[in-house]
Amino acid sequence: MAAAAPAFQALSDEIRSLIASCPAHAPLLSRLQDLERERLRMTLALYALQAPARLELFAWQQNDGSPLKAGQGCGCGSGDGHSRAAHQTQEPTEAEFRAAVRELTCGIEENTIAINDVLDEVRDIEDNDGSEDMSEARNGAPCDPSDAHTARTATQG
Repeated sequence: MAAAAPAFQALSDEIRSLIASCPAHAPLLSRLQDLERERLRMTLALYALQAPARLELFAWQQNDGSPLKAGQGCGCGSGDGHSRAAHQTQEPTEAEFRAAVRELTCGIEENTIAINDVLDEVRDIEDNDGSEDMSEARNGAPCDPSDAHTARTATQG
């Protein structure tokens, strides 16, 4: 996960550079950046939600299904004999956990579809005489906004 942050930052910087060099595509590229940011947020939230479940730390994951009583070891592996009371946080029920996982998973799937839709729009612009705009923007040269408008109009009509 730690290695992903610099990669996302590099991509974000590249998108910002594209936006600055080609204002005609700024709304589309900004939308893509927002969607990618939201997907990262949801992915991290899903990972954080699932981490204690992977370690079987929830009370409903214990062998007998009952929460630990005061004085029992919590099972965190620290070896100091502290009780579950040392970890007093309100944990989700199994149903709440499954609903939250489902909500985040569906959100990530819907977000991915939206990202692919935006990428299709970018490809359409590139395929309809806008390819020079995007490639020039990638190389730091200014683009011609009238070409981008023509490409968008052609794909919408």
